[in-house]
Amino acid sequence: MKKIIATIVVSLLALSTNAMAEGQKVGVDYLQVSSEIDGLDFDTSAVQIRFSNGIAPNIDVEGVFALGISDDTYTEFDPFFGNVSVTGELGNMFGVFAKFYSDPNSGFQVFGRVGLAMVKIDIDIDIQNLGSVSESYDDTGIAFGAGASFNFSETSAIVVEYSKLPDVDFEGTDIETDAISIGFQMSI
Repeated sequence: MKKIIATIVVSLLALSTNAMAEGQKVGVDYLQVSSEIDGLDFDTSAVQIRFSNGIAPNIDVEGVFALGISDDTYTEFDPFFGNVSVTGELGNMFGVFAKFYSDPNSGFQVFGRVGLAMVKIDIDIDIQNLGSVSESYDDTGIAFGAGASFNFSETSAIVVEYSKLPDVDFEGTDIETDAISIGFQMSI
């Protein structure tokens, strides 16, 4: 699957480098990430970098990379095992998206995006009487999002977005993850 993603990325980037140079944008976002594992909710945060390039009017190819910056812990006491804690965080996320947006000449745009993303979730389990274990779980699948951007100059904008990331298999149970982001984007 990783070879398929690499082939798609290289193809899309090659296609996008032949596109309009004035359509290139770079952005940095702060993400509030919410993951659920079998009823346990983990609210974490991440930083995301975006690079997009116009390939047609109102359509961009966008590459993103996100890296988790905080974790969240769920703790419970078990009479037999003692304190049991589970800590989760977004390890990283890499994706390639097609982004469709409204009129780029207005001061406000709405957009939607859909693409392929690889998500890695880091889980630490600590059982007081047995010790701890750390594992990373990753999966690749379809991701999508919707949002809006607000221009405050000809070359820069504030971007807000809701995204649904692919589910990650955690030993037979899905980790469902979504994110709300706010960021800064500028033309290069």
